[in-house]
Amino acid sequence: MRVAILSNSHINMIKLAATEAPPAWAPTFFGAPATKMRGLVRLPRGRGLHTIDPNLKHWLSFTSGGKASIDYSDYDAFVVLGMGLRTHRALSLFCEFQPAALRMNRKARLISEAAFRVEVRERMRQSTAFHVMELLADQKRPVLVIPAPIPSQTLADRARYRWLKKGAVAASAVAWINEVTFTECQSLASAFNYRFASQPPEAIGRNGLALPEHSAAAFKLTGAGYAGTDVSHMNAAFGQIILQVIGRELGA
Repeated sequence: MRVAILSNSHINMIKLAATEAPPAWAPTFFGAPATKMRGLVRLPRGRGLHTIDPNLKHWLSFTSGGKASIDYSDYDAFVVLGMGLRTHRALSLFCEFQPAALRMNRKARLISEAAFRVEVRERMRQSTAFHVMELLADQKRPVLVIPAPIPSQTLADRARYRWLKKGAVAASAVAWINEVTFTECQSLASAFNYRFASQPPEAIGRNGLALPEHSAAAFKLTGAGYAGTDVSHMNAAFGQIILQVIGRELGA
């Protein structure tokens, strides 16, 4: 099976994983940092996706091995990975707005659980991933949507997120935040009849965050290492888990 994987900087973890241990199926990687994939537009007559942005063309070519556009006929399925679909957004929102049943900070404003879900859904809808999902809606091949990795447990070392160290109470809040994020992302994917896969449980620690060993020695698209404080990007070991998820979900 030929699979085109579209992502932002998270493309690197699975590209490195595929280089070290190639999957049985054939992946092609298309990625660009941050929100640059918003520059994708449809080719005429529904043939695929391309861009007029020379910077994005560079990244598409760099990550795919020479392809500056995405021809639908070259692939049997597509994967939309990360690109703003991330629990980190919901965790950040929780720092300021907390439901009464999960409130841990008196300075945080109270919000109903329903209103929190609506806000998370809107943040996911504003993501680059949703833009790409809309673009892919004019083709009939399977599309699998996967959110960005849950942040590493080292996120709790940052002042804004020290509440994550509050034991079982914090773990319950994170579990709820993860559920809200994945449910809303799945809802967006389902609207297009796309498949959805949340983060596999074997990559999540007891506190609901990613195991720190999966963020160690992660690399940027440029090949440089991330600073030791990076909590969002994962390494090739985590990338291998995601490759297995893709193969299983697509039957590759």
